[in-house]
Amino acid sequence: MSEEVALGGNLSDALRVGNTVRRRAGPWTPAVHALLRHLEAVGFEGSPRVIGIDEHGREVLAYIGGDGPTGWPDPMPQYVWRDSNLIAAARLLRRYHDSQAGFTPPAPATWRWPSNSGEVICHNDVAPFNAVFRDGELFAMLDFDNAGPGRRLWDVAMGIWRWVPVYNDSDPTVRDRAARVRLFCDAYGLGPERKEVIDALLDRQKAGREFARDQVARGDPGFAKIWSWFPNDSYLLEAIAYIEAHRDELSRDL
Repeated sequence: MSEEVALGGNLSDALRVGNTVRRRAGPWTPAVHALLRHLEAVGFEGSPRVIGIDEHGREVLAYIGGDGPTGWPDPMPQYVWRDSNLIAAARLLRRYHDSQAGFTPPAPATWRWPSNSGEVICHNDVAPFNAVFRDGELFAMLDFDNAGPGRRLWDVAMGIWRWVPVYNDSDPTVRDRAARVRLFCDAYGLGPERKEVIDALLDRQKAGREFARDQVARGDPGFAKIWSWFPNDSYLLEAIAYIEAHRDELSRDL
């Protein structure tokens, strides 16, 4: 076997082995693989290709060449925050959702993110650190481990949080962020429901906090590692407080 090279990945301990990526599998993996195989079959090019499961029980995916910035410990490269990449992220998310037409999850399907129904299978972690860039331009999305049924608006809200970004410790002003929120919604093609997107983002963060706490309680090593970096829920609590404080301003251009 080729040399194993660590790729990062807080939840899955991803390793590159030759032209493949090996990642920790879980009960959700069969459903995720069915989704990824469907995306490949319909010609969606923005997601990994499934190879299978290796002798160690790890999932095996085809390696996607390019740059995969993590934002930790080094900050994200400035090209990540170009308007062109914000637009590309929204359009890629829309194509991902639309490409699911005709997809039937295996029965019974187990998803990592708790949900019983929804318009689409949400990615649930649409972010620059779960993406591949080529020549500074967004190429593909990665890390579908948290995928699960939900509303399109839920995924759009998550994309806005990560790609605008809506963080209290990042550079843009609230006014600049509000403009980028609208740009993301426009690029996705979101209709009148865009008026709800900031409320959806707030709900998403509250649900995400409970989900993460549950995963830590279940002994998930990836979530336990992330949780150790932000004691007392500090990261998500700060995000929730920021969104609540600026809800009207972030929604003003919608």
